[in-house]
Amino acid sequence: MLKIVSYIVFVLASTWMLLIPTNLQDRWRGAATVEKLKLTHLAINRYFSEFGRLPESIGEIRSYIHSLGISYHPYDAYGLRLSYLPLSRDEYYVKSFGKDEISNSIQGERDLSIVEIKALKRIPASQEALGSRLMQIFPAPLLLGNRPAGRPYFAQLILDTETYARRIIIRGIQDSNFIIPSAHDGVQEFLWLDDKKTIIFTASGSERYDDGIYIWDITTGQSKNILPEIQKNFFPKTGKFYFALSRVDKETKEAYAFVQPMTKSYLNPDEFYRLSRLIKINYGHEDIRVAKYNAPNSIFEFRIHPQDGVKVAPLALEPQKEWSQLGTKGDMEDTIVKWQNYCSKYSETALQPYCLWWLTTLYCDAGKNLEKDFTRKAAIMRSYALETARFLDDQVLAPEYLRAMGNYLLLTLEDEQFPKYAISDFAKITVE
Repeated sequence: MLKIVSYIVFVLASTWMLLIPTNLQDRWRGAATVEKLKLTHLAINRYFSEFGRLPESIGEIRSYIHSLGISYHPYDAYGLRLSYLPLSRDEYYVKSFGKDEISNSIQGERDLSIVEIKALKRIPASQEALGSRLMQIFPAPLLLGNRPAGRPYFAQLILDTETYARRIIIRGIQDSNFIIPSAHDGVQEFLWLDDKKTIIFTASGSERYDDGIYIWDITTGQSKNILPEIQKNFFPKTGKFYFALSRVDKETKEAYAFVQPMTKSYLNPDEFYRLSRLIKINYGHEDIRVAKYNAPNSIFEFRIHPQDGVKVAPLALEPQKEWSQLGTKGDMEDTIVKWQNYCSKYSETALQPYCLWWLTTLYCDAGKNLEKDFTRKAAIMRSYALETARFLDDQVLAPEYLRAMGNYLLLTLEDEQFPKYAISDFAKITVE
């Protein structure tokens, strides 16, 4: 099959200049490029079937096709090298930049592409403003799919468990072959800004790019790291940071992020989620401005909810819909069981470390609620919390701040203590 496709590609590429009128040349260039993409696609899938992994590069694909006795050059009919990117263990794309020689944008001509990514059968959720509230824990379900209201595309975080790469990809809702990947391969969290074409994201752990808080314009592909400006203004003697996105205020054109110098391997959530750690990023100016709050308030002084910042429509993704049904109050056992089931069901998604943090903290809240009158049951809750905290601490693909929080919880629980902060409002315990 590969040899037949290769022959078709060779014939099209060799004869179109002699046989095709000038006004049809672009059409045939496109046809020849599509056949080259099909050949490349078949080779990648055959390679995966044979070796149980994706090729690492277009050069490896070329070598593999040559090993099959097939002549192959990884260039399209416009003379440009094909673009290939593995996204996860079994997801990838291969594409041509096409006649305009420019990568996809939401405004430009679509690239010729073949995309192998798990299809979404529903419409992803959208961000939701929370009025005047300054602090908000990052709305984790948006990592699975975050659609700017009224736009035919959405963003999602793709994790590669083989290379530990973490990328944002922009995908078309109707056009399954439309894709824009982020260049940065260490993305932790992201949110859309109000223009619906710019994304703010945090990133760390990449060998190619700096850690930071980035503003990325998907129409131009340009991005700017805001962290050096924050460092210069507020932390001139600090080199490494824990940071987490909080929310975007579309009215004031401001984004908010929690930022704390990384001085320890563990991170106390009650010290991190404070107004004094919140950085305001005013992106409404040509020169982005940053400001810092000095108030001591902790986010745990207010009622927080897992659904904060997420607008879930009836046709939202199943994990997002199910997340919207999780809570932190009412019957203790029922609440914890729902979180346990959810964490188990979606353990291979980007939500796993967030699930573990919420569940561990709920175990701790339950233990504190029980320890006065039900010592043995409180000890059981502590053992559950220890297990999930240890698991969170070991999550290689989790954001750095969440792993550090896992380490803090682990150390606290090993010292036979519970953390002082709480997220639940459980009903009065009546068990015997």
